[in-house]
Amino acid sequence: MPSRGLAVVACMVIAAPAGNLLDQAQALVGDTVISYSELLIEARDRGISLTPGPALRTDLEELLEQLVVQRLRTLGARRAGLARVTVEDADQELSQRYPGWGDLAKRAALLAEHGETEDEARERTGQRLLVERHIERRFRPNVSVELSEIERAYHDLYVPRWRAEGKPIPSLLEARPQIEADLLAERVARLVEDWTTELRQEFPVEILPLADELVGAAAHGP
Repeated sequence: MPSRGLAVVACMVIAAPAGNLLDQAQALVGDTVISYSELLIEARDRGISLTPGPALRTDLEELLEQLVVQRLRTLGARRAGLARVTVEDADQELSQRYPGWGDLAKRAALLAEHGETEDEARERTGQRLLVERHIERRFRPNVSVELSEIERAYHDLYVPRWRAEGKPIPSLLEARPQIEADLLAERVARLVEDWTTELRQEFPVEILPLADELVGAAAHGP
């Protein structure tokens, strides 16, 4: 059976009964909405404690900013069309991340714990995969590291750090692959940050303040 394309941008506005605090919009990114319930699902997935209090507000505000960035990158990647994610891709990733995903009973328990449906879990995972693949195809081919840069980083940064930490100091030949990978990753990260800045200028973003009632309701979930 041919692979079905995954709709990789969650553009839906939650249709909920009036007064349902958990389905309130918490951020507007382009023409999409990040709801409070989406924020809670991501918090549970990352193991963030939902005990009400000042720490919870801080954690949720930081997480919301991360979700806004992720959504901006998803919109940018979708528009560029350099990468594609299928339902099968998302299921494979979910199986790797959650060993019980292939078991229907364990999957149901996991989804209940997070407070989301199968389609929502696939959508959330698909967005991550799409952004990762876009970065891999758009930015990684454009970065390189010279041997002289690796040697300089070895002598000026890595050797002093290993010495200060009391670790064995490998030879340059032994350390080269890791240093090269680190330098490449730093350069890709800078390109991605520049891209994200451009996306913020292209797509309107509005982050709404967390209501006291929402922070108090977090522990109970959607």
